[in-house]
Amino acid sequence: MLDAWDFARVELNLTDGEFFDLTPHRFSRLVAAWSRKQEREDRRFALIACILANTNRKPDSPPFELADFMPMTKEQATERQRKREAAEERAAQYGLASALGAIAKPAVKKTANG
Repeated sequence: MLDAWDFARVELNLTDGEFFDLTPHRFSRLVAAWSRKQEREDRRFALIACILANTNRKPDSPPFELADFMPMTKEQATERQRKREAAEERAAQYGLASALGAIAKPAVKKTANG
């Protein structure tokens, strides 16, 4: 209960009376509204950071995406790192194959239609 009270006082700016007058359902709706507001603000700041980074990146480097600057959960960060490592591994394999004289082509994904 103390965590909810802390959150209500600090993040929602509720008085003690306002907090204790709320039903759990109404409190959860306020928390959800606060969370949506935070996401909008995070997106705005991420957009500014993305624009600045893309404006100042090296011409031969890939462009940044908005998601690169958005907060992530641990699971999202782990998945992004796994994908990045897999892409680096593929690039290393293509580089090695090329150095050995092979013609490496990326795999083509099969669609349901053939």
